[in-house]
Amino acid sequence: MTTPVRIGLAGYGFGGRYFHAPLLASATEYEFLGVVTTSPERREQVAADLDRPAYASLSELAAAGASPASEGERWGVEPEERWGSVRRGDEAEPVPSERGRWDLFYPAFAAAVRGTGPLPVDPWDAVATATVLDAARASATSGQVVALS
Repeated sequence: MTTPVRIGLAGYGFGGRYFHAPLLASATEYEFLGVVTTSPERREQVAADLDRPAYASLSELAAAGASPASEGERWGVEPEERWGSVRRGDEAEPVPSERGRWDLFYPAFAAAVRGTGPLPVDPWDAVATATVLDAARASATSGQVVALS
C-alpha cells in the first residue's frame, strides 16, 4: 500500500470551507492533518462543519500529526440548504448538488505530487472555470447577464 500524502489546509474561506476541506477530509489517499486559520470563528466553523482539528498556526498543525476518519458514503452529500436553484422568472426550483469525482481527482493529484502521473486538471482549464464562476457570482449579485469573452 502506498503511504498517504500528508496535507494540511491553510485557510478556511469560501473555497476552503465548501470545496477543499470536505474533499481532503474524505480522500483516503491523504492524511488530512487539519485546517490552519488565525480566526477563532473559523476554527469553530471547522469543528462544526468537519469534526476535524483546526489550528491557529502552521507550527501547531505540524506538531499535531492527526489523521481523519473516513467520511464514507456521507461525503459529498450536500444538505438541502446548500443546494443551488434554477430560476425561471419569479420561480425558483431547488436542484440537488452533484457529488464530485474526488475519488478520481485526489488519487490522480497524489500521483502528480509523487511524480508518477500527470496533473489531473490542465491549469488553464482551472483558470477558465474560475472565470465562469466569477461571472456567475457577478451575475447573481447584479441580476444582470455577464458576458464571457
